[in-house]
Amino acid sequence: MRKYVLALIAFAFAAPAFAADAPADQAAKFWPMYQQFQNEQDAIIDEQGKAVLALADRFATLTNADSLAKLQTILPGGRAARAIQIDRRLGQIGQVLLSSQLPLLH
Repeated sequence: MRKYVLALIAFAFAAPAFAADAPADQAAKFWPMYQQFQNEQDAIIDEQGKAVLALADRFATLTNADSLAKLQTILPGGRAARAIQIDRRLGQIGQVLLSSQLPLLH
């Protein structure tokens, strides 16, 4: 997620540099950069998807020892894993709320 935010910030600062270029030049510079950004995002999302599928495959037989969390030193494994799931979902909601407050640039 940090890479996504950093890429957006970098693009926002780079956008004025594109303004001096003709539209065809802008497109020639923009699309390769955008494709690189998408490739990086796809790799991150693929890894997250693999992790979720691996968890789903083992969910029915998941034991406290299988739960991967430092919170396990404080909470039983199942509760630690649940706390992480809830945190991630709240984080996603926060991202949606934040992005809904930002107007699209013209």
